[in-house]
Amino acid sequence: MSLYEVHRDDLNRPWMVCEGAKIRILHDEREKFKPPSRDEAVHVSSKMSEWTVEDAPSGYERLIEKLNYQAPAHLLRMLRPRLPPAQNILDIGAGTGFLGAPLIEEGHTLDGLDFSRVMLSKAKERGYRQTFCASAEQLDMRDIIPSSFSYDVLISCGLYGDFVHPSWITHTLGVLRRDRESYVAIAGRSENLDNLDMYLENEGFRILAWDENIGHITSQGFEIPYVYLISIVAGGNR
Repeated sequence: MSLYEVHRDDLNRPWMVCEGAKIRILHDEREKFKPPSRDEAVHVSSKMSEWTVEDAPSGYERLIEKLNYQAPAHLLRMLRPRLPPAQNILDIGAGTGFLGAPLIEEGHTLDGLDFSRVMLSKAKERGYRQTFCASAEQLDMRDIIPSSFSYDVLISCGLYGDFVHPSWITHTLGVLRRDRESYVAIAGRSENLDNLDMYLENEGFRILAWDENIGHITSQGFEIPYVYLISIVAGGNR
């Protein structure tokens, strides 16, 4: 079985199947956005459709090296100067922990959320304290993450706008601490994240930094632009 497969039975309801679990992609059920076509769903999952579950972590890391994936490093360069020491951080769409590993080395505590248990096993090897595997239609993070876990920072790279609709960020904010300033740092394809700042500002966040830079380079040599966003909300404002 491949890591990701596309469920084609209903063209108006594109799903990905990750390790046997069906996951709706790029569609916000709550706000009734138009779902993508089957071709779009196939495109999203194609880069992972040839990997077996067992080979997925190594396949993913070979892919990001081949694509000269610059998004994680650029997002961290923007975030680091703003981070207090010893933060509790949740990496949403953590995969193998590629984004969070440098932050662990700098003294922060990282937890990871992903659709794939086998990818998260690599994140654990990299030092992630706790990992959480989301299943089919879970949106609110409190359906997945126990109330005893709260975070100072949410980070995500290549998930919003690529695999899930940007508005889904609003479902994650309940895991942030409410007694101090909290940060959100996100990177994703430029053409898909036009309204991300609006979703965060509606939740009381202030945008600290917004940049557009190269995310990765395709095998044909095309540079894919990414948006990089850092936002903050003061404790008690939510």
